[in-house]
Amino acid sequence: MRIALRRPTAGGAWFVVVAARQLVVRLAALVPPPRFDMVRYRGVLAGRHHLPHRVVERGVHGS
Repeated sequence: MRIALRRPTAGGAWFVVVAARQLVVRLAALVPPPRFDMVRYRGVLAGRHHLPHRVVERGVHGS
């Protein structure tokens, strides 16, 4: 398969030639595994931090 690039590479190539199977393998590597959380919280927003109540307000239910 011949894939056109938006910009030329450092070598001046405007396209890349890859086998169909190699393209599928590369695309499959970009897909996260099932039930994998893509958002990682650090610091005060992390699940086990001891001070999230000082930063995040609790919502009022029923309003």
